[in-house]
Amino acid sequence: MLSIYKDKMVRLYSFSYRRQNPCMFPEACDICVPERRFMLPAHKRQHDDAKHGNWSSSFYDYSLSTPCYNSSDVLSARHSTLSHLSNTYRSTLFRNDQELSPPPSPLYNVSKSSLDKFVKDELEPDTEYNASCCAVVDRLCKFMKNNFPAELRPAQIIKGGSLGKGTAVKGKSDADLVVFLANRKFDSIQFLQNDMDTVLNDMKTYLHFGECTIEGKTQHAVKVSVSCHKEHSHDVDILPSVNILDKYSKKEIYQMMKDRIETDQAFYSAALVPLQMQFVSQRPTKLKSLIRLVKYWRKTSFNVCALVI
Repeated sequence: MLSIYKDKMVRLYSFSYRRQNPCMFPEACDICVPERRFMLPAHKRQHDDAKHGNWSSSFYDYSLSTPCYNSSDVLSARHSTLSHLSNTYRSTLFRNDQELSPPPSPLYNVSKSSLDKFVKDELEPDTEYNASCCAVVDRLCKFMKNNFPAELRPAQIIKGGSLGKGTAVKGKSDADLVVFLANRKFDSIQFLQNDMDTVLNDMKTYLHFGECTIEGKTQHAVKVSVSCHKEHSHDVDILPSVNILDKYSKKEIYQMMKDRIETDQAFYSAALVPLQMQFVSQRPTKLKSLIRLVKYWRKTSFNVCALVI
């Protein structure tokens, strides 16, 4: 009875509604046309098994079968490589003459046979987690739309990061909120770049009145955290930008970037987040599971800190 109930719950929303709300339904079938989206990886797998039975192989089978190596050999090599990279990277990181060595990642205790189960049980967010995360990010977006002054008012907010792309790790998710500014003064990346420091400082000032904690700022973003579940908060980067995708073709944008120096090119990154999201949303669920696995390994193996000013 429980499995039947869950199956009915998956279909409470039409696929047309889901395509219009990718943040709520981040998992996309890369075969169906028109696109079908799902809230959880488990729902996507259920769909794949029912509609495309050939996709139901185990987590590593799809990428590790080659003429020269069997999956066991490649998986063992991958585990050895992760361990080697972890040890090598740790050995080069020092702060105050002390090595940055976090406790060994729990991932190293997971066997090959139980890896699928580990990803499903420990890394994939459940329905409650997704709903709670989306709600708290939505509140922050509404605050910016309703409380920022005219010169900072968003014309549109794009929800990127792991939450927007559907690659969030349970308990370790983040979000990038790309704020396309409505201010006509900023009609190009270059004009925004010239005033970026002022824009970021003004955003920090107003965000102090929102339901978030200011963590600092980088060259391109205001960094905040918002509370979600008990003992869990989201790291959110708020990135002001210009919606150049509506004005120029990708070819024209890449040509503009080609003519700029590398430090200037970095200011285009936020404006191209919609392309990143489109690309990831079209990938198979198993690739997203691999992304989650690598992100979990990185976050539990290294102490990596972003430069915050």
